[in-house]
Amino acid sequence: MPAGHLRYDVKSRDQNSDSRVTYLEMFSELDAVKAYKRRSFDLLLLEPGQAVVEAGCGTGADAIDAARRVEPGGFAVAVDADPVMVRVAARAAAAAGAAVRAVESDANRLPLADGSCHACRADRVLQHVSHPEATVKELLRLLRPGGRLALCDADWGTLAVSASDQPTTRAILNWFCDSIPQGWAGRRLGAWLLAAGAQLETVEGFTLCFRSLAEVDRALGLQQAALGAAEADAVSLEAAADWLSELHQQERAGRFLASITGFAAVGVKRG
Repeated sequence: MPAGHLRYDVKSRDQNSDSRVTYLEMFSELDAVKAYKRRSFDLLLLEPGQAVVEAGCGTGADAIDAARRVEPGGFAVAVDADPVMVRVAARAAAAAGAAVRAVESDANRLPLADGSCHACRADRVLQHVSHPEATVKELLRLLRPGGRLALCDADWGTLAVSASDQPTTRAILNWFCDSIPQGWAGRRLGAWLLAAGAQLETVEGFTLCFRSLAEVDRALGLQQAALGAAEADAVSLEAAADWLSELHQQERAGRFLASITGFAAVGVKRG
């Protein structure tokens, strides 16, 4: 889901955060999402007694999972720049009885000591930041030598849709990808780890497939992309409307398909 850069008052901010909670809860229920999340945690090789950071924690569900994996004696630090998300994560952790410390902080200035953690994880965070290399370097700072950092992100350049009008499809999807600060985040995760000084251990891909236009719209904002491309004059409003009309027809006929590929990369802090 692309990040917005809007100014808003406290009331609208809370409403925006409520929408984010709903979105994150829905997205996390997709089977392919559950699978890649499990895999990213497995790649961290977490053990009891360890300290692990979940950067961009959202609702706190992943931080709770991390805390469970380092029991007994370990804990997770759930970090998010949105104070509403921090409160949501803290309440969820308390309700689950999980050893999670929820912290409000920008990912580029984390209030944790050098080498204080065994592992860090950032899931669908780097696509939203202006300087991902700096964020990765900051996460590595928290790790002790041999500590592991798992980065997961979508690559919006891989978004595929079963529309027949290839020029319009390319125009809409390219505009959509370019509207996201780091639309190619997925394919760049390994390079960012290397640039930050980590030893790159692995890069793995995963693909989310959708047969429902309504589901892909909730997960990825496909109809929003078509309308946004038209507003930006990347395509005409008529072309965007025809494009969406065909997708609805495909769905009614059982022929609709969309997919997007993401990647998980793991780096190890050098000694």
